[in-house]
Amino acid sequence: MSIRKMVERDLPEVMKVDSDAWSKWRLESSGKREKLVPRPVSLLRMYLDSDPDGSVVALDNGKVAGYGFARRFGTLGYVGPVAVDPASQGKGFGKRLTEACTDYLARAGVETIGLETMPHAPKNLGLYAKLGFKTDGLSFSMEKKPPSKVLLPTGVGSEGIEIVKADSEDAISRIGDVCKQALHGMDYSKEAYYVRKFDLGMVLLINFHEQCVGFAICYTFRTPTQKVGMFRVKFSAMLPEYCRSPYVDAFVDSWESWALKLGLTGVGARFYTKNERTLDILLSHGYAVASSHVKMHKGRFPLDDIATLHIEQWGG
Repeated sequence: MSIRKMVERDLPEVMKVDSDAWSKWRLESSGKREKLVPRPVSLLRMYLDSDPDGSVVALDNGKVAGYGFARRFGTLGYVGPVAVDPASQGKGFGKRLTEACTDYLARAGVETIGLETMPHAPKNLGLYAKLGFKTDGLSFSMEKKPPSKVLLPTGVGSEGIEIVKADSEDAISRIGDVCKQALHGMDYSKEAYYVRKFDLGMVLLINFHEQCVGFAICYTFRTPTQKVGMFRVKFSAMLPEYCRSPYVDAFVDSWESWALKLGLTGVGARFYTKNERTLDILLSHGYAVASSHVKMHKGRFPLDDIATLHIEQWGG
């Protein structure tokens, strides 16, 4: 057994492990026997490119038997996804991969190391607890079908509100400014760069009289065999003073409009359930809970003090 940094040539084997491991998990958790499609190679390339020192593989007799990704966003770092080939499970690879990812984040100097796992995965929960992670509560993944026709989001054009698709490097600094003011050191601006670099989605900004007051970094890709494409809001936040009507309503409406324009059949977002402001916003816009994940962390926990719209998914 050995752990080393991942390189580009590992990705075909990583994709096979991804498919085999999650197909086994699906069978064990739901009884459904189906071959799950691995994550798109462009997504794995983005993880590798954005945090090369946090991307690792486990080797079993010289063959890739597992993988792990760790990603850093300002003072926040998170672990995931992590997976081990079914033939190599039970040998301690999951523990070694998780430790390698957390070691990278600790060396990078983050204040928070987080992860998410399924509530019906007791082995995962037990492993992470043994590694020192504390349980914080749940994250909800909420989803909604877009309207049947594209609607102009509330207030856009009439009250100084503008929602734009960001196509310039200036968007990164604008997102960084919002994060600095609203998110206590967490900074998602690099994700805006990489989502555009690997053509995985889009970045939306909401401006009020030309001041950026919020952002959404969205995944819009679908796999070749995917029947239902989703507009997934990976990260989003707003300045607290603008997290009210008509600003937040216009912004959430715009997600649905873009989903419809792109031919995607749903909008999804994951967030920490103790952020009651985000929960209230999504419920008022007709979103429903689709699934839940257990949130765990080491170090400082920054999410309890955030009282504005905040979408954040810790993992792949």
